[in-house]
Amino acid sequence: MHAFPYDPNLPIRGRYLSLRLEVEPDGVLRDGQQVTLRVVDGKLTAEAGSEYGFGEETLYIRVGNMPPFPRYSLAEPVLYFIPENAADPSRPTKGEELWVEVTIPRKGPPRPIRLGIKKGDGPITPLALD
Repeated sequence: MHAFPYDPNLPIRGRYLSLRLEVEPDGVLRDGQQVTLRVVDGKLTAEAGSEYGFGEETLYIRVGNMPPFPRYSLAEPVLYFIPENAADPSRPTKGEELWVEVTIPRKGPPRPIRLGIKKGDGPITPLALD
């Protein structure tokens, strides 16, 4: 999952991270294809097709060619609010990865719950951003 800072013009004080969520493909997926999300073995998985039809609730896949490739992610990023005085977690140090725990609603994109850092093959350590 990739993350980078986002500064919208919103009345809520603070900052947002724009999170590009990587997914595990279930079957063959093409760039721009509609997908349905599921959780399989604790991983966010995308399969071809859409339960939602067209419009705002439709989710699309993005296939990237950056190593290791192919990389599959949702085409539209999701936002995660961080307090204005919290350290920016979107720039982990070398050997660390930023992870996000999400819920999968019946309609619409995943909703981020919390962030964590993973070092190598170790466990994900939740971040305290209060």
